[in-house]
Amino acid sequence: FPDDKSVKEFIQKVIDEKQDNFENNIEAFLRYQRLNEYKKMLKAAVKINDNEKRNLELAAKCALLNNDMNYAWNAALYVKMV
Repeated sequence: FPDDKSVKEFIQKVIDEKQDNFENNIEAFLRYQRLNEYKKMLKAAVKINDNEKRNLELAAKCALLNNDMNYAWNAALYVKMV
């Protein structure tokens, strides 16, 4: 399992990562969810203050469903920090 420092570093990398056509609003988050774009979901979840924990959980679940265990673990562990 990643430790807290590693999780924070991972989340910071997600925030800093440039993504084409990225939007950080709830409508975009839901669109990313429909499209299984969990990387954009996670970035949006961190930036959107409304329902942040729930959105982080959804991003973690989407990453898990797409077999990206690293994203899933980091997102799930970050939920505990917010």
